[in-house]
Amino acid sequence: MSSSRAVHEYFDKSRSSVYDEKIRISIPGYEALHQMTAQLFRTVLPSDARVLLAGVGTGAELCALGRTAPGWSFIALDVTKDMLDRCRRNAEELGLTDRVEFVWGAVDTAPRGPYQGAASILVSHFLKTVDEKRRFFREIADRLAPGGALITAELVSGGNVATDDLVMEAWKNTNLSGGISPAEVKDNFEKRKQFVAEPSEEELVGLLRESGFKDVRRFYQAFNFVGHLCLKSR
Repeated sequence: MSSSRAVHEYFDKSRSSVYDEKIRISIPGYEALHQMTAQLFRTVLPSDARVLLAGVGTGAELCALGRTAPGWSFIALDVTKDMLDRCRRNAEELGLTDRVEFVWGAVDTAPRGPYQGAASILVSHFLKTVDEKRRFFREIADRLAPGGALITAELVSGGNVATDDLVMEAWKNTNLSGGISPAEVKDNFEKRKQFVAEPSEEELVGLLRESGFKDVRRFYQAFNFVGHLCLKSR
């Protein structure tokens, strides 16, 4: 099964309809991740930046960025139509749609740019092979202007089985404590094994650097989710 098809299967209509609620329970600091993304971009991007949102999902980053800088414009791209439709509705509620072009497709279908910024939040771990991940980041880098910034947040493995098992158990307990049922938590973690491929953080940073991002700095971590600010060579 291709990664694109797998993402469609994972984010079916039933999952996309509750995504905004469940993701905030599942990932500690989810709102803070987007606030930090907005403020990092505010620090490094010009006031009239074009920003590519690759795998925008339901648009949490679009909403955070759109509220932060009224002069920024966006390409909001996702391979899953249900998620992109929800993104459009969320953007409409905030009056952002006049600054957004919505694109249903993979990153290689995005307009060429150049963009001053790009974001990929909780996306690349759904790409099953190293080559797919590398192509994904290179497609983004190729569309960024020299010195452009990418913010990415992904699930990684810790490289230590015992530690990873402990962290996964704590993550499960976070979901249960937030009111997600034991049956749903079990299903979610089984699907993670089927649909997600987690590199180590060292491997992820290596892929980013190979793709043209010479300055890669971690700014966020929640369990095994890590966020990086990546600056393209000038």
